[in-house]
Amino acid sequence: MFNHRIVMWSGVLIITILIGGLLWWYLFIQKQTTNIRVESDARGFSSESPVFSGTGGSMRENISSLFQDAFGLSPVERATSTDSAPLPRLFRASSIPSTGLSSFLIAGTSDDEFRFIERPSGNILAVPLAGGSVRRITNTLIPQVYDALWINKTSVLIRHSNDGGITLLSFLGTIQKATSSETSALVGTYLEDNIVSAAARPNGNEPALFYLAKTDDGVVGILVNSAGKKPRRLWSSPR
Repeated sequence: MFNHRIVMWSGVLIITILIGGLLWWYLFIQKQTTNIRVESDARGFSSESPVFSGTGGSMRENISSLFQDAFGLSPVERATSTDSAPLPRLFRASSIPSTGLSSFLIAGTSDDEFRFIERPSGNILAVPLAGGSVRRITNTLIPQVYDALWINKTSVLIRHSNDGGITLLSFLGTIQKATSSETSALVGTYLEDNIVSAAARPNGNEPALFYLAKTDDGVVGILVNSAGKKPRRLWSSPR
């Protein structure tokens, strides 16, 4: 009889401990979920994304909404049946790894387009800013592209490797003739190997490129025009 009572009360104690543990775990999870929700709300994760497609500007519309809410005024219609559909916030321009994404204004139009370089082939492609069909601008093969830096919409510095990444080559090219109906050639010249850094100067009387190159004596800073001509050494350092 004594052993039977010990077994019974031991079972009751174990069940009580299990129920208490499960209750504690439930309350702990609930608290953590509440904390996460509060932090998410504070960071704005649960808020709707702002819309900037209004014709009067987002600041004007925000001020107007503030006064409407404060004084109970009727809301102002922000869209009519003649308004075009809002543009997509994201679109996939290409599934091929690319680099050098930049936007440029197309001459004779009010539209912008993105231009970028395919990393496997070095071909230059373009797509309208609002989305649409991808257009191939050049078909000059430049394999294993590392990165690209645009000087203007026709000149670009493409850094690539052709020996497994041991040597970094820098090709400064210019689009010969870019049309919407045919591909063009990218012609140019190679600069020094293993350029450390480069920066473009798209404005001014003559677009130019400034870059730092390693030499046996240290590092030098060289300025060239968009065609890679007229080099001028502007800076040097022994280290």
